[in-house]
Amino acid sequence: MKNTQIIKIPDGLNKIAEFTEFCRWCAIPKELREPKEQKDFAKQFNVSESMLSQWKQTPEFIGNRRHYIQTWLGDDLPELMYATKKFALKGSSKHMDIILKWLGELAGEGNTNVNVVIPILGGQSVEPIEVKEM
Repeated sequence: MKNTQIIKIPDGLNKIAEFTEFCRWCAIPKELREPKEQKDFAKQFNVSESMLSQWKQTPEFIGNRRHYIQTWLGDDLPELMYATKKFALKGSSKHMDIILKWLGELAGEGNTNVNVVIPILGGQSVEPIEVKEM
């Protein structure tokens, strides 16, 4: 990861460098992490495992990890999206769900309700309707 910019720090945090490194470490695929285990990370950075677990629950951790994941994916993200699109167009409902989640169309896991705008002749459209999976 080239970009180590931190997005946000939880209020009152006194281990900023450790928190930043933990966010970055959690964004790396498990097989590429060094150290390999969270308990070893805790020892190396002199932080309790319970503190690391608490950090994982903060909105700042979630946002920072997402930032580092995007940084790590870098130029590969468009290729991954394209590969996912190809499978979706071949009829893979799993890949269709991924695409729709990326687009923000699905509210949560297991929810397959989608608002659809149906164009009609003359360039007009009707109000969105809710389509539910049967």
